[in-house]
Amino acid sequence: MFDECIGKPVMELIYRLVMPDAKFVHICDYFHEGIRDGEWIPRLAAEGGWVVISSDGAKQSGKGDKLPDLCREYGIPHVVLSATLHAKSSRDKAAAITAMWAQIATVVDAPPGTRFQLRFRSKKGTPDGVALTLQEVPRPAPPPTAEESP
Repeated sequence: MFDECIGKPVMELIYRLVMPDAKFVHICDYFHEGIRDGEWIPRLAAEGGWVVISSDGAKQSGKGDKLPDLCREYGIPHVVLSATLHAKSSRDKAAAITAMWAQIATVVDAPPGTRFQLRFRSKKGTPDGVALTLQEVPRPAPPPTAEESP
């Protein structure tokens, strides 16, 4: 499931380039445009078998629940583009996702709620000095309980 942060034309371009066995769906075709994350993520979780791909890292969002937190809470594996990729053109986002598709396709087998980040990383020896990486983002440590607090 591609959310609204990755436009439908970008999703369609990626599909044409990778021709996956997986079902490609854009949120605007499955739910109504502008639906809040807190509404559609629980519905996907109830269906099961979904992976969410988004550039919504929720760094600047002050409104409502954040997509990565909801995906974790409801057990949906998800791939979030880094802030650097989020700021790139649609063409660059499509190129990044396409280049990493073989790895992204394995996210469906990750434990429920696992978050991955697709990002640029400096790398010596590459033609342009950068490489794309898909990295699992560890779950944050739970806050200490009252018994554990000093």
